[in-house]
Amino acid sequence: MYSLETSLQTIRGIGPKLFEKLSQDGFFNVKDLLLFLPLRYSDRSEIVKISDLEQDKLITFKAKLKSISGFYKNRRRMDTAVMEDETGKVKLMWFNNKFISKSLIVGETYMISGKLNDRGTITQPTVELDKADTIHTGRLVPLYSSTIDIPQGNLRRILRNITTQLENNNKNQVEIVKAIVKLHFPDSEESIISAREQLALEELLSLIKTSEKIKEHWKNLQSAESITLSEPQIPDTIPFELTLAQQRSVKEILSDLQLFTPMNRVLIGDVGSGKTVVAGIAAQQVLNCGHSVAFVAPTKILAEQHFETLTKLFPKIDLVLLTGKSKFAEKPKSDNSKDNASDAPKTPKLFIGTHAVINKLDKIKPGLIIYDEQHRFGVKQRSTGGDLSGGTNISDNSNFLPTKISTPHTLTMSATPIPRSLMLTIFSHLKVSFIDEMPAGRKTTKTWIVPEEKREASYEWIQNELTTKFTSSKKPNTDSENSAESSSNNSKLAIIICPFIDPSNHEAFENVASTKETYDNINKYFSGKKITPSNTAKHKLIIGLLHGRMKKEEQNEVIKKLYNNEIDILVTTPIVEVGVDLPTASIIVIQTADRFGMASLHQLRGRVGRAGQQGYCLLFSESKSKLAEKRLKQFSQENNGLKLAELDLKNRGSGDIFGTTQSGFSQLKFATWTNLELITKAKQTYETLPKNWKPFFEISNAENETKPLAN
Repeated sequence: MYSLETSLQTIRGIGPKLFEKLSQDGFFNVKDLLLFLPLRYSDRSEIVKISDLEQDKLITFKAKLKSISGFYKNRRRMDTAVMEDETGKVKLMWFNNKFISKSLIVGETYMISGKLNDRGTITQPTVELDKADTIHTGRLVPLYSSTIDIPQGNLRRILRNITTQLENNNKNQVEIVKAIVKLHFPDSEESIISAREQLALEELLSLIKTSEKIKEHWKNLQSAESITLSEPQIPDTIPFELTLAQQRSVKEILSDLQLFTPMNRVLIGDVGSGKTVVAGIAAQQVLNCGHSVAFVAPTKILAEQHFETLTKLFPKIDLVLLTGKSKFAEKPKSDNSKDNASDAPKTPKLFIGTHAVINKLDKIKPGLIIYDEQHRFGVKQRSTGGDLSGGTNISDNSNFLPTKISTPHTLTMSATPIPRSLMLTIFSHLKVSFIDEMPAGRKTTKTWIVPEEKREASYEWIQNELTTKFTSSKKPNTDSENSAESSSNNSKLAIIICPFIDPSNHEAFENVASTKETYDNINKYFSGKKITPSNTAKHKLIIGLLHGRMKKEEQNEVIKKLYNNEIDILVTTPIVEVGVDLPTASIIVIQTADRFGMASLHQLRGRVGRAGQQGYCLLFSESKSKLAEKRLKQFSQENNGLKLAELDLKNRGSGDIFGTTQSGFSQLKFATWTNLELITKAKQTYETLPKNWKPFFEISNAENETKPLAN
C-alpha cells in the first residue's frame, strides 16, 4: 500500500532514470504526482460494434484479434492487425511501433479506441485487453500536459497503480484524496465537476487561512521605520495634476508609511491609470527620510521603462538600474555620489530592476519595497523583503541586517482587475488602494468584434490607418510619461496577438491562432503592397515577429526596431500584456479572442492609445459558443477593468472550473477569481472550521518564478 508521503522511487513502473527525471520537475512523492492533474479528457466511453464504425469519429469497440503481421516500407516499420466481432472485421495499422506485435496475442479479446479513415483502416489505435476496469479505452480517458516527458499510457498506468493501492489514514483528508483520485479516473463528466469544485473549495480555504495567519502576524510587527513626511508631498516636477483617485491613493500610502507597523498595501488600477507616479511619490518620501527604496519589476523591459519614467518625473532623486548582469554600482550624478560595488550605498537611492534587486536587498537595506505585478514573483523571491503571501521571513535571513529597519514597508501594484468583494474575502491581510478613474486626455479605446468574412476588409482598414498620420493630444497623465515625445514622429503601430507560437495538432486546439502562421499570412497579404497616401513617402509596411522562443538577441533586435519605429505591424504572443510600453501603438488585433479571459483581454487592449491618440481593438473569434459571444460583446462595450471583472462574476457559475490558468494575485490550480458562488461558500465554510484545522494544500507559487517573454 502507498501513502501520500511514499517516495516515487518505490512505485512500480518508476525506475531510477524516470525518478531522476520526475524529481527534476519537482515530483518526489505520491502526493506530488497525484496533484499533477489531467489537462483534459478524451471521451472514449461510447462502445459500438464494428458494423457501426463511423469515419473520423473517435470510438471504442470490443473485438477479437484474428491476425497480426509486421513489415518494413521505405525503412519504416509498419504493423497491421485484423480485428473481428460478430458484425464484421476491421484493419488496424501502427507505424514505428516495434512492441505492438509482441504485446498482442491472436485469439484474445481487446478494447480498441481510434478513428476510422476513408480507406477503412484505423491508424495508431489504442488497444488494451478487455477487462472490467480499463485505463485507456471505454471510459473518460485522462490526457496530461506534456511538461512531464512520459508517454501518456505509461503515466496513466503508474497513476492507476498508485490510486488502486492508496491508503490515507488522515480522516480530515479522506474526501479530498477521493476527489483527486476521481479526477484521474472519473466515472462521468459530472464527477469531474464535483471533484474539481471540492478541490477548489479546499484551495480557497487554504488561501483564506494563510491570509488570516499573515494578518495576525503583521499586526504584531512593530519593526518598521516611521517615515517623517517632507513638503511638498507631491513634487512640483510632476507636469500634470493627479486625478482624485491618485490623490486618495497617495494619502492612504503616506499615512501607512508614518506607522511603525510595516505597510502591507496593494495599489490596483487599470492599465494607464497612473500607478507608477503614485509609487514614485511614496518612494521620494522614503528617500527624503534617508532610506533607500527597491522597485522590482517582472521583466527587464518594464524595469527600464520605469527607470525612464521616474527619471523624468523625479529628476532630483538618485536612480540606479539593476538587471540580471548588473553590478552593484551606478553611474554617479556627481563625483561625491559614487558607491563602491561591494558596499552598501552611502546615500539613499531608488534601485529599479528585476529579481536582481531582490538578490541585493542585503546591501540596499530598503525602507520601502515596491513590487510591480507582484503575482509574477514567487514566494521565495518576495519573502526576502517581507513577502505578501508567506509572512516575513526577513528576520530569518542572516544576510539582511539593516541598522534600523528589520522589515521594510511593502507596496505592490497590479492592473489585474480584482473586485473589492473578492479582495475583502480572500486578501484580508492586505490594505487596498484603488485608482478607479482614468487620467484626463486618455481616449477610450474603440473595440469591435470582427466576423471572419470581414478579415480582409479589416486588413485594408489597418493599412489605411497605419499610413495616416496622427496628432498626439496634450500629454496624458499615465504611466507612459515619455509617450508624447516618443510618438512625435507621427508613426503608428498595429499589434496582432496570437495565443500560440506554433500551430497545434492537439484536438480542440487546431483552430487556435499561432504567431508563425499569422506572421506568414500577414506577410503574404501585405507583400508588395505599395502605400502612397498624400502625406507619406512611398514605402512597404514592415512586419515584425516577437515570441518567447526566439533567441534573446533576436528579441532585443525586434524590440529595438519597435522603439525606433522601424516596424509597422508586430505579430506576437501575449508577452506584451505586461512589460512592453509601445506609445505609438494605435491598433491591437486579438486572434482567437474567446481563448482569453476578460482580464487578459483588458490588459492587452491597454497597450494601445497610450500617447493620447485614438486606440482600436479588433476581436476575431471562430467560436460558436453563445457564452463566448456574450462575453466578447460585453467586453467590446465596457472599458472599465473593475466593471469587467464584476461582469465575469455574473457570467460564471460554479460549473465554470475548467480552462487555462488565469492571471491573478496567486496562481490558483483549481479555483478561479471569478467564481463568486464558491468563494462565498469558502468564506462561510472557513468560519465553521476548528482552529486547529490544517489545509491539504500549501499556498505557494515559489515554482512559478518570473519568466520574461514567455508565451
